[in-house]
Amino acid sequence: MSENTGNESNLSQSRILIVESDEILGGRIEQIFTRGNYAVRRVNSAYGALAAVEDAEKYPFAVVICMYRMPRMAGDELLKNVKSMAPDTQRVLLIDSIEITTVISAVNRAGIHNCIPVPFHDEMLYAEVSQRAEYFEKIKKKERLLRLTKVQNRQLYNMALTLKEKKQSDALEIQKKNKLLKTLKLRPETSVEKKETAGLEALLSKKHIDLTPESFLQEFNSQAWNIKCFIENLAADGIVALKEIDEQLSQQSQDVITGIDSSCPPVPAGLLTGPSFKKMVNDPYVKKICDTLLKDQDWIDHSLVDQIVSAFIEAEFCRVEPAPGVPKVRETGNLNDVPFHLTISKDQMSASVEQKVHFYDFSQALKQIKALLNENQICFGIKDDGLIDKWLSETGENKKHLVVATGKKPVPPENAKVIYYFDVDFRQPGVVDSEGNMDFRERGAIPYVKSGVLLAEKKKGRSGRSGTDIFGNTLTVEPPEDVIFESGKNTILSGDKLKILSTDEGQPHLDAMGIVSVYPELRIKGDVGFKTGNIYFSGNLTVSGAIREGFSVKCVNLTVDQIQGAEIDITGDLNVSQGITDADIINVQGVIQAKYINNSQVKSFGDIIVQREIIDSSLFTGGACINEGGSIIASTINARTGVRAGSIGTDKTLPARFEVGTEGLMEILIAQLDGKIEANNHAMEEMEKKIENLIEQERMLSDKISKAAFEQEGSQRELQALKNKLPTFKKDKENEPFQEILESMQLLTQRADDAEGTINQVFAQQEEIRAQIQVCNKDISAGEEDNEALMFRKRGIEEFAKRIRPKPELIVQKEIVAGTVIVAEKSRLRLNQTQRHCKFREIKRPENVGALGYEIMIINL
Repeated sequence: MSENTGNESNLSQSRILIVESDEILGGRIEQIFTRGNYAVRRVNSAYGALAAVEDAEKYPFAVVICMYRMPRMAGDELLKNVKSMAPDTQRVLLIDSIEITTVISAVNRAGIHNCIPVPFHDEMLYAEVSQRAEYFEKIKKKERLLRLTKVQNRQLYNMALTLKEKKQSDALEIQKKNKLLKTLKLRPETSVEKKETAGLEALLSKKHIDLTPESFLQEFNSQAWNIKCFIENLAADGIVALKEIDEQLSQQSQDVITGIDSSCPPVPAGLLTGPSFKKMVNDPYVKKICDTLLKDQDWIDHSLVDQIVSAFIEAEFCRVEPAPGVPKVRETGNLNDVPFHLTISKDQMSASVEQKVHFYDFSQALKQIKALLNENQICFGIKDDGLIDKWLSETGENKKHLVVATGKKPVPPENAKVIYYFDVDFRQPGVVDSEGNMDFRERGAIPYVKSGVLLAEKKKGRSGRSGTDIFGNTLTVEPPEDVIFESGKNTILSGDKLKILSTDEGQPHLDAMGIVSVYPELRIKGDVGFKTGNIYFSGNLTVSGAIREGFSVKCVNLTVDQIQGAEIDITGDLNVSQGITDADIINVQGVIQAKYINNSQVKSFGDIIVQREIIDSSLFTGGACINEGGSIIASTINARTGVRAGSIGTDKTLPARFEVGTEGLMEILIAQLDGKIEANNHAMEEMEKKIENLIEQERMLSDKISKAAFEQEGSQRELQALKNKLPTFKKDKENEPFQEILESMQLLTQRADDAEGTINQVFAQQEEIRAQIQVCNKDISAGEEDNEALMFRKRGIEEFAKRIRPKPELIVQKEIVAGTVIVAEKSRLRLNQTQRHCKFREIKRPENVGALGYEIMIINL
């Protein structure tokens, strides 16, 4: 599916996301806002939009625009998900004029900011969306100001706390700088160091070879072979005499040991202009030597041999310099380079050498190979010297290359697996007769277990073993993958958590989440309607009649004659003898079998098998949609492992749409789970904020209690002191001091009582606050448990998706009409003519055929 990212990189622009499956309308809307100062991104699917919104968490979209009528997910449902993921993003819904009255509730449910009828005027759309983008920027500006204020306040606070420490630190730093400055002033000036000379001594040191006369001679002879070949090319042009060169090279080798510097004839003026020399410049190794010869202007003043020897030694000095990381193998296309050619395998697990020419000094061959390995940093798994010597001693034209180093291959881990001791693929609650009806009397072998039976056993994974390549790098392996192994209703895990056993008799069941359970069975004669009400049963349910409109059923496996506008939510298989009609919510974790499906919305983890027609319905399945003997008309089918159909479409109905090999159902379910998890996280954050506020209120009330208690204690202390004075006064009403003391005691008593009342009142408020905190903590715990269950379900969905690979394939046994749309993961096709008895499959184009990519190929059956 194509996406246009627009000017998304310009983060100073407001970002607009356009969700439109129609290329023409989407391109028109994109062009409207591209002309303005907006960064526009356009996607052609709801799932692509959700992924874009999730990826844009750091730089969210200002506005999301989408149509109400969208394939795979309605526009209001998409915007509802966008609201949960990015609450500040403004949501604009485009609707057909005839649909305005039907989407009012959807608008309220999704919190849509603007509804714009289609067709629309470009100016009106631009003005409405621009207004929403401006409002989004105001929200973000306010958030930025609040964040900035908090940051600045925190910075000022930290600056105030650390100002004294910083002053002391600065004083110490100044002292250090002054001391360093004095040291620099006293340091004597030094001359520029001379560039390291790439002589034989430096080359041997770099190769970690002992500095002995024998080592000097050995290294010189190693270069002499290459130098001689170089000079032979010069001799071919008649520039020098080969005899003179041989004599000079021989004398030069003795000079290396004795230290005698002999002078040689000057270099001829035409040496560096001959045709052979120019041809050799193309060789990478010789080019380095040529560059060295040409770098000095006064080269004619030196001898020919001195220059050539120095150039070759400098080239070898640069050659052995280690490179960071894994070295690239030096290609020895020129046979005059070295007598051995080194080849390293692509996986870097082996290296082999091949002898290109006869080695001029056989005694040094082993050291030459070791040097070549060291040069390429090969240090692990090198063969014994004896094996290499044996290979070197072989002769003849049939001499093979030698694998001189071998790495240790890593051993991959063994993932955990589960062995089930019952038929987990049990799908047939009855037998379909010749007319397509389900015969409930012939149910076949239904799995049934008693209590204490072993149902499943888990085999632990086994860790792998790391390896090592020839460069000594450790090749790590991933830890073994675990699998979901959980016990459900009427089952129990063993003490070692490796076995599941039944605790009651009934039918064993494995749901799509990997949970093993044992369920009882309930039979209902007749219909599910007003007489029975809604049915929620933790087991298998068999209904001999129909499930009527407006009623809902939740159970494990459901067998029923007919479904008429009911809501079905089951964790097992659904088997319908007749068919499904006018049902908006059919959620099944197992397999669905029915005679027909009309005007319904159906989701199933397993296969959807329909004997006759599928009309005006939307089907999402994690398995295959199988309708080989029927027909599919005006419907949307999303099947992860493909579709097998009889006939598709008619000339008088809307074209059908197929999405094969895609993750449509998984994306929907995971997006829903993520939305619930996000909502729970938001609710828990609000609860935590509420707890913080309640704790602050409780702290203030504690201060109030302390103040009232202090006042009560003071009043009681003064009251006791006055009581102690009373005996000294005559108890006489006319005695004024006595009366004053009594009045003071009354005031103090009242004050103490008021303080007592305040304390009791505040204690009651604290108890109420603690109760609210307890409720909030329970809500947070419930949210965490709910999120844990949602994450477990999400992991189960992901493991379910791993078990079966997607299959982008549509097989038509009869006829598929023109106009039908087929969408795969990386390509799509709209039929321009009717096809018969064929198969559609997404394939990767060969590299030599047109542009690289994927296409849907039509194959005749």
